Amino acid sequence: MNGEMRSPVQLVAHRGDPVAHVENTLQAIAHAAAEGLEAIEVDLRLSAEGEPILLHDSTLERLWECTASPAELSVSVLEAREPAEHGTCANDHGFERGVPPLERALDAVGDAVLLLDFPGEFDGAEQEIARVSASRIRAIASGEGEHSDERRAAAARAEFTGGLIAMRAVREVLPTARLRMTYPLDGVPDPALVEELEPYSWNPHFGMCSPTTVSAARALGLRTTCWTVDDAESARALAAMGVEAVTSNRAGDLLRVLNQNAEVR
Repeated sequence: MNGEMRSPVQLVAHRGDPVAHVENTLQAIAHAAAEGLEAIEVDLRLSAEGEPILLHDSTLERLWECTASPAELSVSVLEAREPAEHGTCANDHGFERGVPPLERALDAVGDAVLLLDFPGEFDGAEQEIARVSASRIRAIASGEGEHSDERRAAAARAEFTGGLIAMRAVREVLPTARLRMTYPLDGVPDPALVEELEPYSWNPHFGMCSPTTVSAARALGLRTTCWTVDDAESARALAAMGVEAVTSNRAGDLLRVLNQNAEVR
């Protein structure tokens, strides 16, 4: 390490960099990758064709001024959509501003890990979204279709997070997938679920993390990763408990603060 200070936890960019650019866009992902983040979390839904696309909400209303759901729109229409706001950074990193398909996200992530998250919908939609997305990752990583070596490598590195329904769907498609399991929402996972799904980490809201819960997760063979932390003091406290990764909207800033003891802008 040559004396270089290193962050005590892995910083995961939440939806790319949602401050510099519109969340879950190729620009946001590329910006986070350029800042040196090791992992970048994105949210998945399905287009009208059933293609995995990057979007958190059930409609495009909040960021794209469109009341339609992604399932009503084609990939080409989603990619061409202009967001209501463009973020704070003028550098587009060579990417478009539209709602991107999963394949393009693999192109933007660089050497980082793309962490795929799935919505917890009451109608169970996350099961199909997770199944289709995991199938696409498997196909690209295994050499199917015409894809660049960089895209295939990014697919092979991809990880998955989400609730019980989504994680079961991913595990059925990808028996060796690396899972960060958020379920249950009120405590560490049941040992039977850990045995069934074999996640490598417990991934709760940071407020659920304590020395006791982190120790309980470790006793189950799980690392603890958490979300969503935007200040250095909290990140340091979580690291002291044994938390190994935190997801943040300000991941680039936190990386600089924790590495160099700088101030968050």
